[in-house]
Amino acid sequence: MADERAEILRAIVRQAPKLASLFSHRYIPGEPNEIGDPKFSIFPSDVVYYGANLANYFENEFNGIASGVQPTKCIRFWSDLGERTRQSPFHPVAGEAQT
Repeated sequence: MADERAEILRAIVRQAPKLASLFSHRYIPGEPNEIGDPKFSIFPSDVVYYGANLANYFENEFNGIASGVQPTKCIRFWSDLGERTRQSPFHPVAGEAQT
């Protein structure tokens, strides 16, 4: 049963857009590969928007991310995981919003 679930999960992840590393655990999606694609921070299973675009990513990386990033573009698979992370009661921003 666990092996079947693991194989289903691997198949889903294989279909996700590939990511290219920007720095450490910061990534840029390989598709749609357009100006304005959001940048992600992924560590280990936490998926967080880290920049609405490349300029915003550099601003956040070097000046510190002040609050949640609101990307203007949805990236298949990764944006869904990012939204699930934000909605988690364990995510600091989500926890603040609920109190």
